Amino acid sequence: MLEPGLPFAVIAWKCSKPFTTDARRDPRLSRLIDQIYQGSPGVTIVVGTLTPSRNATYQQRIDAHNKSITTMLDERVANGDRLVRVDLSAVTTADLADEVHPTDAPATEPSTPG
Repeated sequence: MLEPGLPFAVIAWKCSKPFTTDARRDPRLSRLIDQIYQGSPGVTIVVGTLTPSRNATYQQRIDAHNKSITTMLDERVANGDRLVRVDLSAVTTADLADEVHPTDAPATEPSTPG
C-alpha cells in the first residue's frame, strides 16, 4: 500500500523478445529495483505484470513470467522491500492493438464513469 507523502516510482516493465520465463534467473528487473533503491532509498516501487497476448506461444511465456515476477516480488517484500505488484490481467486480448501491445483503452477504463 502506498503511504501518503512518500515518493514512489513506477516501473513500466517492457519485455523484449525473446524473454525469459523466470524473473529470478533473469536479474534485469531485480537490478532495476536495486538501482531505484540506491537513488531513492525508502521509495515504494510499483511493478506491473505483463499484459496478455493473442499469440498462444507468447501467452504461455507471459503466464510463466508473470508467475515468476510475483514470486520474486513476494520474496523481496518478505525481506523488507517496499514493492506493490499491479496485476494487469484485467487487460484482455480485445484491448490489444496487435499480438502483444495494448491500445490506449485499458489506460482510460478506470476513469470511465460506469
